[in-house]
Amino acid sequence: MHFDLLPSVRSAWRRWGERLVLPTPGKNVRVGVVGAVRYPTGDFRFAHQPKSVTTALFLAVLQMGLPRFGGQWT
Repeated sequence: MHFDLLPSVRSAWRRWGERLVLPTPGKNVRVGVVGAVRYPTGDFRFAHQPKSVTTALFLAVLQMGLPRFGGQWT
């Protein structure tokens, strides 16, 4: 999953013929996030990195959380 830190505007009201100007605080930053919840304890583990989710990020969550795959999550 990825998150855009600046929201995108899908639609907004404006007068006919006027241009809508939306000030933003800076450049948009995209972050890739992968997470896992352990049932039934509800423990949550996640990892993130700039831009997008990669296989290495997904495998890092597996190693950190799933004992079956050699992780430290007990």
